[in-house]
Amino acid sequence: MEPDVKQLFKGMSLTDEDKELQQKMELEMKMLDGTAKLLAAAHQMSQQLEGAKTLLVCQTRMRAYMLELQRRRNAQALPSVEKKPPSCNGQVALSDIRVPLLWSNDEHFKGRGDSHRFAVFCVASIGTEVKDSELLVDVSPQNTDLSFDKLFLFEAVPSDFECEIQFFACQNNASMAAAIKQRKKLSDIPTSVGKRLSVTKRPDDLYSPKFHEIARCKVALDDATGMIRTYDLAVDAEQEDALPLMGHFCARVAVIPDCLLQADFIGILECQGTRMSCTLKNLELECSDAEHSTTLTIPITKVSTT
Repeated sequence: MEPDVKQLFKGMSLTDEDKELQQKMELEMKMLDGTAKLLAAAHQMSQQLEGAKTLLVCQTRMRAYMLELQRRRNAQALPSVEKKPPSCNGQVALSDIRVPLLWSNDEHFKGRGDSHRFAVFCVASIGTEVKDSELLVDVSPQNTDLSFDKLFLFEAVPSDFECEIQFFACQNNASMAAAIKQRKKLSDIPTSVGKRLSVTKRPDDLYSPKFHEIARCKVALDDATGMIRTYDLAVDAEQEDALPLMGHFCARVAVIPDCLLQADFIGILECQGTRMSCTLKNLELECSDAEHSTTLTIPITKVSTT
């Protein structure tokens, strides 16, 4: 049974951020309901796969919202503690994701693995921000790797962030397509006959694609080099007929602090009797006089922490 979002927030002293979270959860519940209806009515394999993917991403996003709601509830229930000084937020970019595949020689070179076809996508999340990649719909032994073109961009991220990357796969072969075709034929049966068949044939018995998590990885600030590098994957070894992952993947993780993109301070500085308009941005102090006839840029090379 779907939860009542308003009931989840009952008893809380709602802030503007809480109301925004509530609206996001209500929207996600509507997306879940609408996607489930479209998935039940879809008769083409591509529609089924896209619907199953959307459903899983919505569920992942809802779990992230629920965890955030629980965190806020705990924060209101516990006694107030001294808050840590705010850290510098920034942007996190994740791109150039490639996952090598280790097919057997017979599968890759002799074409004996044509039945092993998969649909694959990945999800990257930081806190309540959950973003999904494009869907690779025809991954076969002819593919030596999984390559995702999506650029995942997260904004206003604290320095202690943790980005989780999850990979999901679903078999996509001829037998699955035949099951979808059978489902369409059954839906065309006259209503009177359909009612009798429904006694012995439930919708759950018909094929509906389901994505399973096959691997995951977590990266943090220390992993952000701005260059493509290799990261270890935690692979789910219990999945039968799964993609032959090698236990690692390549990606580019880049971070840029907001203080390098936005003006950190704007004000008036008096130097030797001259008042100058100053802007502190990108570790530089730009100064100009009232007539803007004199402009001075001072690089910040040392910062005192006391």
